[in-house]
Amino acid sequence: MVYQYIQHWDIARDFAVYLKLYEKYKKDYGLEKVLLGEYGDDTVNKLHYAAFDERLSVVEMLIGKLGEYFRDAYDLDRVVTLLYEAMEAYRDEGDLPAAAGRVRETYERLKKAEQLTREEDRIYRTATETLEAWQNEVREKGFTGEDAYEFVKGGFEAEVERRQAAYDAAGSALDYAFAFLEEAFGESQEMVVFVTELNTNFYSIQYLKENECDAYNRYNQKLLISEQREDILKEMDEVEKDMNTGIQP
Repeated sequence: MVYQYIQHWDIARDFAVYLKLYEKYKKDYGLEKVLLGEYGDDTVNKLHYAAFDERLSVVEMLIGKLGEYFRDAYDLDRVVTLLYEAMEAYRDEGDLPAAAGRVRETYERLKKAEQLTREEDRIYRTATETLEAWQNEVREKGFTGEDAYEFVKGGFEAEVERRQAAYDAAGSALDYAFAFLEEAFGESQEMVVFVTELNTNFYSIQYLKENECDAYNRYNQKLLISEQREDILKEMDEVEKDMNTGIQP
């Protein structure tokens, strides 16, 4: 069945194996519930005594689920940013159709020039449709002047609250992930993999640039110190090797 969609046997086989493992680990560990803090000692112990490859697979799947939280927060932030720019124009000029029209024009221009990724297209489309929905509601309700602005402002504030809720959900999921992995592994290689993945995922990087996570800061600092120590030891080995071969550094 997978091959019918992917049309490449090796990739289809690997994906099917991964999907099977994902369903197994999802059932065994309840990864979605882990990120909600809903897990018990039996789940922690099961992972603690699992084989190394299974432990790494669970870490990678946690990263994958966290990535969905981070992506949702990022997308909502981009949408709210576009809406804010339109709201500023509406406030200053008092013309909602013109403000909404400029966002639509920018979207159409970038789309025609093929300068939008699939994600950026979705973000612009969401912002444009939201503005146009507000415009239609204002017209249908017969609002004008200050009443129209206050109505649209209320819609914008609701979007800001949605964004904050997404950030809060991402932060909570990240805290629960660290707590779960600390209980299962402590300061282990699996935790290093987890932090390294956070440092290389675009959406987690965007989230962590703007939001504090004590556990991340603590483990990331240890990771940096460890990497610096390895670099120093490597340099010392190279110097010693040069000295032994008669080459002056």
